[in-house]
Amino acid sequence: VYTPYGYDATKEYKTLYVSHGGGGQEAEWMEIGAAANIMDNLIAAGEMAPVVMVTMDNTHFSFNAGKNIINNIIPTIEAKYAVSKEADDRAFCGLSSGSMQTNELAREYPNEFGYFGAFSGGNRDLNPEHYDKEALQKTGYYVSAGCIDMAYNNTMGISSIDYMKLLDTLEVKYDFELLSGAHDWGVWRESLTRFAKNHLWNVETPSTLPAGP
Repeated sequence: VYTPYGYDATKEYKTLYVSHGGGGQEAEWMEIGAAANIMDNLIAAGEMAPVVMVTMDNTHFSFNAGKNIINNIIPTIEAKYAVSKEADDRAFCGLSSGSMQTNELAREYPNEFGYFGAFSGGNRDLNPEHYDKEALQKTGYYVSAGCIDMAYNNTMGISSIDYMKLLDTLEVKYDFELLSGAHDWGVWRESLTRFAKNHLWNVETPSTLPAGP
């Protein structure tokens, strides 16, 4: 769990939940993904509001972790940290298999999050009848992939392009960015940065983080 500089338990923060990819675990975004550094820099620059960020281990559930996220992880975070319990104040994003987990949450629990970020991955279920069209139309949706990313366009039916076609069918607005790179951490770090900076919550008050040297 990442808490922003100056975290104050008397305040109320938004929450960003972030998933790793296949074979990964909860430490990857903090270590390889530099997620804490990304948040620190964006908040310090006044480019996003302070948030509490949570990473998790979805490998343990073979990425069928929806019930665990909704029934266990979110209630635990909301009980222990000073965060909002409003759906609009929650965002979920992930890379590769974590992107597919993100999109599956959008299918199963569209009313539990205000924002979704799918980095390099679609979903196995592309039946529009299985999605709550009206609920998803109220969310903010960001999709990204690398220009030579195997998940951008493939013949397995689980690509970013396949999923965007579904969103088009559902008339769900989304922002898509094709980034420079492959199925790699360079693309995913940039995706997290752009998702947080350009699509999540605005800064309500100036940052109190002291200026660097």
